[in-house]
Amino acid sequence: MASRANRNEDDTEGVIRRELHSKENARFLRSMPAFRLDETLPGRLASLMDELRHAERGGWAGGNQSGALGAASGPQRK
Repeated sequence: MASRANRNEDDTEGVIRRELHSKENARFLRSMPAFRLDETLPGRLASLMDELRHAERGGWAGGNQSGALGAASGPQRK
């Protein structure tokens, strides 16, 4: 049989979980600046994403096309 303290902790945990997942709480958090989704990427990450898009389209002309992505795939056969 669970002790009264354990049951109270379980009940408290359940209440907190329900509140965190409620629509009202989500709406409230979205209204707070700290919880808003930032739709822009930091400059360095945006630059890397552009390079990745360019590489995926085969846009690299000349030179070693493997770059960091090629190095990550493992050793090349000779």
